[in-house]
Amino acid sequence: MTTPERFVWFDYETFNISPFGGAASQFAAIVTDNDFNIVEKHNFFCKISDDTIPELGACLVTGINPCTLLDEADNVFCEFDFVTKINEIFQGGNNSCSVGYNSTKFDDEWTRVLLYRNLKDPYEWAYKNKNSRFDALNLVQMTYVFAPEVLNWEYVDAHNADGDIIGSRPSFRLEVLSSINGIVHENAHDALSDVIALINLVKIIKEKAPYVYDLAMQQRDKRRMQDIIAEDKTFLALGNRNRELGYATLATTLGYSPSSPSSKAYAWDLTIDPSPFLSLTDEQKEAMRGKFGDEFKKLGFSDGNGAFSVKVNAIPNVVEKSVYSDGSFSPSEQLVSKRASIKENLQLVRANKKVLLDLCIYLERQFDKIDDPDMDIYSGGFFSPLEKASAKEFNNCATWEERAVLSRAEKTPIRISRMGTRVISRNKPELLTEPERENWKRYKISRFTGSALNQPTSRDGQKYSINSLLVEIDETPAAEELTDLLLSIKGYASKCLLLAAE
Repeated sequence: MTTPERFVWFDYETFNISPFGGAASQFAAIVTDNDFNIVEKHNFFCKISDDTIPELGACLVTGINPCTLLDEADNVFCEFDFVTKINEIFQGGNNSCSVGYNSTKFDDEWTRVLLYRNLKDPYEWAYKNKNSRFDALNLVQMTYVFAPEVLNWEYVDAHNADGDIIGSRPSFRLEVLSSINGIVHENAHDALSDVIALINLVKIIKEKAPYVYDLAMQQRDKRRMQDIIAEDKTFLALGNRNRELGYATLATTLGYSPSSPSSKAYAWDLTIDPSPFLSLTDEQKEAMRGKFGDEFKKLGFSDGNGAFSVKVNAIPNVVEKSVYSDGSFSPSEQLVSKRASIKENLQLVRANKKVLLDLCIYLERQFDKIDDPDMDIYSGGFFSPLEKASAKEFNNCATWEERAVLSRAEKTPIRISRMGTRVISRNKPELLTEPERENWKRYKISRFTGSALNQPTSRDGQKYSINSLLVEIDETPAAEELTDLLLSIKGYASKCLLLAAE
């Protein structure tokens, strides 16, 4: 894969933790060339639609008051136009690389879901015209493993699943790294400020450890990743799952997912004894579903679960084992201490590869079909050719009136018709027919009362309603600097409840 000619450094701020049923608030991007010279700057906000349920915690972190985004303005756009602008920025040039921080798990998911629910291709931005994407968190973690002297690190308490302190770990929070490495970060959790800090952090690493930067950038290359995790190969896996080993462990590939054989592999962490996983009962397997990390220890697996997935098209934080064997880098003391057990575990894994692979396939995450236009980006499958053509026609309409007509046309596929009506409801509700307006009202009431199929969820995975928001407001200490914000959000929530009471 060639070196990008154009970098799009970007960040979202949002009113909800998950894009499924959630709302974005701000997007910022700085476009540079390969030498960090700034070419473009973008910073704009998303007008909230009248089905939005903002999480109080998000508002307090970002300082963004949803009541200031009730109307369109010079830099405030309805969601459809907000997403259109983002898509144009990402695809504004050939051989572009979009870079975020922890973007694989957060920002990229928001991009896909926002594009999808506004009838745009959710994937093209990341690959079309030789485009790619990259998560700078991978680079920072790789720097900690291979060139820790490049950055200053702040250590914080490390906790297990029960909340007990079990040691210390480096903080990878962008605002922390900025502060202790002399990077100006005036307003953490403002999207534009975060982007500026991100660029400066990556610039330091590239200048001081170019070999690490180049190694990390290879993760954009799907074919390169496929070669690293080819079946039976041993490789280095970096990241949070390996905190106790200095954020790096040796792993071997078990095989591939039947649902995505060209892009998703299953692997085993060779520091973990596979023996307890070789003769599980059906009840034990079922108890493992949806569990992660230290949660396995509560099920009796003292070392945790050694199985994990690697998606070659999702910027996996993996590198060839040869980076150790060729003497370029030294493994951590923790990893060296497990050398003998790693060899034993490798033999046991290879002898029982099918059993472990079958377990991974059994535990593979399934996306339930949810009968809501916003929710089936994964469970609903790709658009058919007819649906794709209709979605393109919707986006190419010159006016909202034309989009409204198209969404009601008999020729329009049902899926696109439902999604189009939802888009119009959020962005131009004045164009709804009387029956559509009544349906939209019923839908909003279900959202506000917590019973919608696309209900927002809080950080703990619970459904989040207007009552949830009001409870949090009442439980928040009334600090003087928060008074106006809390009163404003409470007023918004109260209006939503009035609608639900009608």
